[in-house]
Amino acid sequence: MQVIIIGAGIAGLSCARRLAQRSGIEVLILEGRDRIGGRIHTWDLKDNKTYNPKEAQKASFPIDLGASFIHGVSEGHPVKALEKEVGFTTFDSEEDESALIFYDRQSGKKLQGEKAEKVAFFSQGPLPKENLWSALLTRKDDPVYGELWEQLESEEEREMVMTMSKLWTGWTGALHWDLSLRWWGAENDFHGGNEVVLPGYQTLIQWSADKATFKGAKVELNKVVEKVQRLRNNKILVEVQDGTKYYADYLISSLPLGVMQNSPPAFEPDLPEGLKQSISNLGMGLLNKIVLRYETAWWRELSPPSFFCILPTQIAKRDQGYRWKGEQIPKTVEEAKYLVENEGIFAQNYDIINQSPILKIFLGPPIAHAVELLDDDWIIKTIHDRLIKSMLPNDEQASISPPASAQVTRWNKDTFSRGSYSYIPAANESPQFPGGSRQDMEVAATSIWDGTLGFCGEHTSADCYASVHGALLSGEREADRILHTLQKERL
Repeated sequence: MQVIIIGAGIAGLSCARRLAQRSGIEVLILEGRDRIGGRIHTWDLKDNKTYNPKEAQKASFPIDLGASFIHGVSEGHPVKALEKEVGFTTFDSEEDESALIFYDRQSGKKLQGEKAEKVAFFSQGPLPKENLWSALLTRKDDPVYGELWEQLESEEEREMVMTMSKLWTGWTGALHWDLSLRWWGAENDFHGGNEVVLPGYQTLIQWSADKATFKGAKVELNKVVEKVQRLRNNKILVEVQDGTKYYADYLISSLPLGVMQNSPPAFEPDLPEGLKQSISNLGMGLLNKIVLRYETAWWRELSPPSFFCILPTQIAKRDQGYRWKGEQIPKTVEEAKYLVENEGIFAQNYDIINQSPILKIFLGPPIAHAVELLDDDWIIKTIHDRLIKSMLPNDEQASISPPASAQVTRWNKDTFSRGSYSYIPAANESPQFPGGSRQDMEVAATSIWDGTLGFCGEHTSADCYASVHGALLSGEREADRILHTLQKERL
C-alpha cells in the first residue's frame, strides 16, 4: 500500500514517522523546497547555511528563523516529552526573573519606576473578564476598564501603551483588530510556560526524518506538486512540476494554510465548497525575524534580560491621514522604512539564553510586512543603529562594530509557506466575510474522497493551532486515521 505525503515539515514528517512503523506501507514524502523542515528552519550564522545537527561544530551559531519555542510546557506535552530522545535542551524563559526592560529612544535611557510598570502592565499584563489587554484599550467607558485606563495619567503614557501594544502582534501574527475575540482562548491547548529549543528545532526535524527513513520512508526534495487527481480505480495521481507522476492509495497534504489559500495544487475533482470556504475563512499570520550576530556581546554589561523592548522613535503620532500612523500594513517602500525606523521592537538576548553574541528581533504586523518590501543591507544597518542608539550613551556608540553576520526572514514572500501560522480572524463589515471560527479548522482537518485524501498542519489543529506541537499532533492524527481504516478493512 502506497501513501504519499506532500510536505516535509513537522506535520508531514510526524505522519511519515508514524506510518512507517507499520510493515507493508510504502511512504513517500514530496517536498517542494531543497530542504526538510518547512516553517522550522535552523540557520547556522557562522557558516551561513541550514544547520545540520549531524555536522554541528562547537563554533557554530545555530538560530531558529522559524519556530523556536515550545509553548504551553506542561505534563504530557508532546514536544517536551521528546526532549531526551531527540537530544535537544531548552531555555526556560519563565526562570528569567528580570523585569521586562523598555529602552527609551536614545542614549541608553530606560523607562523607570512607575511609568515602566504601567507600560509593562497595560501592554502585556492579564486583565479581568476577557483576559485580553486589547479589550481595555477599546472599552474605556466600562467602569472596570475605565478605572484602569485612568491610571495612565498623561496622554503620552496612553499613546505609549497603544503603540507598544503592537509589539505583541508577533504572538498572533495579526493586527489586533483582525483577531476574533469571540474565539480567543476557545482552544483546549496545553497550559504552561514557554521554552526556547536549543540548539534549535532542526534537531526534532532531523530526528523525525531519520525515524521515518530508517523504517523505509523516502523523501524527495525539489518536488513541487501541481496536480492531484482521483482516478476511477480510486488511486490518486500526483503530478509534480518536473513532469514526474506518482500513484498512491492515500494522499496526505501538509501544505500550509497560506499555500492552500494562494497557490494550492489543482485538485480533480475539486475540493468541496465547504472545505474551500473554511480555508478562506481562516487567517494566515506573519512573524518575521531579524537576527544579528556580533563578534562580542557588547550589551552584556548592560545586563538586559532574555527579552527586552526598544520603545518607538515617535509615540503614535497621528498624521498624514493615518488613523494612527503605523497601524496599517505598508504598501510602499516609504511606509515600510517609516515602520522599521520608528516602530517599537522586541529583542531576544541569546547571550543569556546560550551565551552567543546574538540578538534576535521579533517583528509582528505591521512591521513584519515592512521588511518584506526592503533589502537586507538597509534593514540590518537600520536596526543595528537603533539598538546602539537606544541602549548606549552617545560617547560609546561609535565603538560598536556592525554585525559579523545577519539574517532577515520573509515568510510571506516564501512561496512554500506564504505566512507564518494561522489565526481566527474577526468578521469585517462586509457581509461576504463572516469571520473565522474553530469549526473552520475542524473542517480543514476533514478527509475527503472516501478518506483517501487527508489534511494535516497546524491550521488543522483546532486546539493547538499556530504551534509546533499542533502540527506534530495533526500529522500523527492523519497517520492514525489511515492505520485505523486499514485495520477495519482487515477485520
